[in-house]
Amino acid sequence: MKLSTARKKEWLTGYLFIAPPVLGFLLFGMIPIVFSVVVSFSEYDFFTKQLNFVGLANYAEAFSDRIFFKSIGNIGLALMGVGVQLVVTIGVALLLTTEVKGTVLFRALFFLPVLCSSVAVTLVWKWVYNYDFGILNSLLGKLGMGKVGWLTNTHVAMFSMILQGIWMGIGSGMVMYVSAIKNVPSQYLEAAKIDGANAFKRLFHITLPCVSPTTFYILITTVIGTASDFVRYQLMNDGGPDNATLTPVLYIYQTAFSSDYNYNYVYATAMSWLVGLMIIFIVGVIFKTSSKWVHYND
Repeated sequence: MKLSTARKKEWLTGYLFIAPPVLGFLLFGMIPIVFSVVVSFSEYDFFTKQLNFVGLANYAEAFSDRIFFKSIGNIGLALMGVGVQLVVTIGVALLLTTEVKGTVLFRALFFLPVLCSSVAVTLVWKWVYNYDFGILNSLLGKLGMGKVGWLTNTHVAMFSMILQGIWMGIGSGMVMYVSAIKNVPSQYLEAAKIDGANAFKRLFHITLPCVSPTTFYILITTVIGTASDFVRYQLMNDGGPDNATLTPVLYIYQTAFSSDYNYNYVYATAMSWLVGLMIIFIVGVIFKTSSKWVHYND
């Protein structure tokens, strides 16, 4: 069947409209992805453009790299903080959905960090954690307690980063939870109250199941963001002290762009794929188990 001239022009116009994003994806997405896969199995010199296939050598190096596993462990601790962040966020949202004065102001205050640059916020927290002049140690001094090396103590530094991450992540989750809580069907809550259910039972058996899709979304995005976090860790401590706050993405960056690691791009590429697969696995597990705790209203 032959197409009319008008139909051909319509098709051509459509293809012209989708051409820029498709070409952009191919040039800046698909081609770099395919190239990174090839490089991860090779030895590649970006200056001489020589490519030598080495098989799984780069991946084998990663599995024997103590620093890489240290960074994975640090992210494991950070992911444990995701659960704390979810509990704190929904707690704040529940408080801010009560009919009391000032809730609008407090919602704005909790959301304010989301509007600020992560660089600016991290620099402020770096001052807060300062050993000599930081506000936290100043408060501890007034209470007659000793100073804490929030960023210099290897046992405390990672927990300091987790605390900052929780503080930064509350705002966006709070907004979504407030909206979800307000959309919980009132007839469910009223019926439960008539049946004698107290506030805690209404919370755990009605409110939380009803907002579980929101919890699912926040959990997925927070896990991905936490596992790929980079800016905060680089600015705050650059992975120190003694790699206590080193994350996989920061280690990959240092490996690829630092003279300390001889600009080892190929090894950094292999680690990137391992971290990417790790994130995909974690997210896959969450999706797989979501049917047991995420409830959608049909």
